[in-house]
Amino acid sequence: MINKGICAWVVGTVLAGSLTATQGAEPTHKNVRYSKEYDRSVMDIWTVKSDKPAPLVVYFHGGGFTAGDKQVFHGSPFIKKYHPEGVAFATVNYPFREHAGNNVMAILKHTVKAIEFLRSSARKYNIDSRRISVMGCSAGALISGYLGHGAKLSIRSVFADQQPMGTPMLIVPILRKDGPPIVVYNTSGPDDNVHHPDNARAVYNQCKKIGVHCELYGSKQSGLPEVPKGHAIHDVVMTVFYKTWRVPHPDKKREAEERLAEIEKEAEPFLAKAEEAIKNEAYAEAQAILKRVRRDYKGSKSARRALEKLKQLSNNPAFAAKVRADAAAKALARAQTLLQAKRYSAAIRSLENIAKLYEGTPAATKAAGQIEALRADPAIASAVHAETAKKECRSWLAMAKNYIRNKMPTAAKPYLDRIIKKYPDTSYAAEARKLLKAM
Repeated sequence: MINKGICAWVVGTVLAGSLTATQGAEPTHKNVRYSKEYDRSVMDIWTVKSDKPAPLVVYFHGGGFTAGDKQVFHGSPFIKKYHPEGVAFATVNYPFREHAGNNVMAILKHTVKAIEFLRSSARKYNIDSRRISVMGCSAGALISGYLGHGAKLSIRSVFADQQPMGTPMLIVPILRKDGPPIVVYNTSGPDDNVHHPDNARAVYNQCKKIGVHCELYGSKQSGLPEVPKGHAIHDVVMTVFYKTWRVPHPDKKREAEERLAEIEKEAEPFLAKAEEAIKNEAYAEAQAILKRVRRDYKGSKSARRALEKLKQLSNNPAFAAKVRADAAAKALARAQTLLQAKRYSAAIRSLENIAKLYEGTPAATKAAGQIEALRADPAIASAVHAETAKKECRSWLAMAKNYIRNKMPTAAKPYLDRIIKKYPDTSYAAEARKLLKAM
């Protein structure tokens, strides 16, 4: 039957098949030998020119271990889209049954050499040996599952396309809880005995059982969950690969770049307004705008420019003097509000702080003059005395009563004596005398 998935060739059965190669981007290196054991132990590699080693995807073709060729991957949408984005690729040939004494396990073990070769040649091919994912179709799906979970090669992730017969025996038993995430994709229906959907379900169910991340996709024909609308399977797979590599997905990266461009456009008027405020020596206003830009557009060039401007302002003596004077003026305004509310004690304390902290500013000079005037006013002095008495006596009475309730009169007496001595003519003193008499 025809596999309409990633495989681009006709698969007859697991035991026989024919190849239909597709044309695509030429590899950087062709027929690179990874082992001398078999003539077919060769691979093609697409390397990436970059300052940093590139993550790598290694593909294994299908064909029932009797047919197939690495050439089938040359026209892959994986390469077409993601090689220009900085991902390296390799497509691998491996011995067939006839070469390996009809021993499938021997073939699986032989493919380990392909990964080991790529790791040992990482510097030569600019490959990040810590970020290798594997994928394959049909027989290649078996190979990928084995390399990811059976060989313990620290493979980051696996894509198995058209999971074939042999899966329950060769793959399901070797799945391990510390193995890499797997994406399984079977599109053929239940009439396909080779790529029956139950093979994909078996992998998914076992992964779910042992706690391995697994994503299962298929088609209406297979009865498996379809790929989300608007997405292609290669994009779904690469999203998983990028996550396991801990590298930003290019689509997300582009979205972020576009959003940053929007941010720059949004922030520009605020930066211009800040510049105008600085020009007019409205430093406090400029500082507030720049802080807002830095906060609201974090991570953008605009935020960095705002930070640079803030640093420049902080080193400007005129800015420091102006900000100090503005802060003093605001504090003085708050003190005036207290005076209007006839909260004289709090107002005087506020004015004293202004005179001390902002000495030399117009607000500090005004505060010092107000303090003298307030202290010279008998009515205000009396009101301040009453406020202080109220605050202190209430606190002392509360402490004394608490001790009395707990039958500790000796501890209560000093508080009551203090009230009588400091505020003898007040109602608080009268209450204190009454409590002492009762004791």
